Amino acid sequence: MKNRLWWLVVGLLLFSLACNTFAGGEEDNAATSQPEDPPAATATEKPPVSEEGDGFTIQVANQSDYGICYVFISPSESDDWGEDWLDEAETIAPGATRDFEVPAGNYDVKVSNCEFETLTTAWEIAAADTVEVGGNGRIAFVLTNVNEVDVCYAQLSPSSLDSWGDDALGDKEILAAGDSRVFFLMPGTYDILLSDCDEQALAEEYELEITQDAAWTLTGDGLVQDGMVDDGGPFYLEVENASDYDVCYIYISSSDADEWDDDWLGEGETISSGESWRSEYIPAGSHDIKLEDCAGAVLATAWEIKVDTTMTIGGFGQTSLEIINESSTEICYAYFSFSSADEWGMDWMGQYETILADGGTRIFFVEPGTYDLLVQDCDGDDLVTETEVVIDADGTTWTISD
Repeated sequence: MKNRLWWLVVGLLLFSLACNTFAGGEEDNAATSQPEDPPAATATEKPPVSEEGDGFTIQVANQSDYGICYVFISPSESDDWGEDWLDEAETIAPGATRDFEVPAGNYDVKVSNCEFETLTTAWEIAAADTVEVGGNGRIAFVLTNVNEVDVCYAQLSPSSLDSWGDDALGDKEILAAGDSRVFFLMPGTYDILLSDCDEQALAEEYELEITQDAAWTLTGDGLVQDGMVDDGGPFYLEVENASDYDVCYIYISSSDADEWDDDWLGEGETISSGESWRSEYIPAGSHDIKLEDCAGAVLATAWEIKVDTTMTIGGFGQTSLEIINESSTEICYAYFSFSSADEWGMDWMGQYETILADGGTRIFFVEPGTYDLLVQDCDGDDLVTETEVVIDADGTTWTISD
């Protein structure tokens, strides 16, 4: 009896185990079977967006005193500039910017003023970029080519340097016969070398004082300053005040004189900020010019002037650096360079100007930034050096003492 019961129990256990194994196998098969394919994307679903091939922005920033009337943007592989990208009668005023949206690609850019004079060029721009025209503290040097030969190389180098430096026209630009190009330079003394496309010199000038806007023409006989009067006739002076100072005194005297003549403005007359002034004709001959504010601080000078001349004080975005010389030593050389620069650059005093001892004051106009400053006596010996001087929009006064 016991044996039958035992076999019955064993049989029931085996039957139960078989049922459970069969059920578990179905679950495993269901878990490993392939799911159905997802439904195809409908027409309203957007594909992934790829940025490859998108366009970009070229910005033109006008930091000059010119109005920009023409902006040409063309594919770099194109043989001509195409159409002007500005709307009819549209200009980019001094201090303004204008954005241009272009498709993906490489582009060349040429910017001109309303007289069709080229202000700047840029080449093979392939990503968002800013093309700057002019710059704070810079003056305009206009070069017109009436020679029959194209100018392919224009080297404008501070006379204090030992080498010519970079070609101001760049790798692709030329100054064709009949065209004009404006170069924006810091005031100073320059050597100039113009060459044709075979690198043959067309004209050379050395120790050329460029202290205010100037215009020169390349002729078959070399460089000639615009307005030069062959017979040495009379000329006039125009003063444009773009600074925050009033001009109260204008001294004009023969370059041979030992002292300045009387003030040309007259008692009580000033040239306020934003105003301009034009002289009566100045007698023929070489003359020196000095402009002062109402406290007697020198704002600008020009030397050995013989032709019609415009002197601009300050400029868009510029700030003032006032040097007061309370020392007993006359200052003949002044160097200001951005602290990030490796060299001092040009002497801001020029060949003839000095800051007198015992209270002489000179105001320079520079771009805001962080500068290293150096002044020297007339033997070229260092007097005072300052580093990391912040010159902000409100200007800075630097007092030199013994």
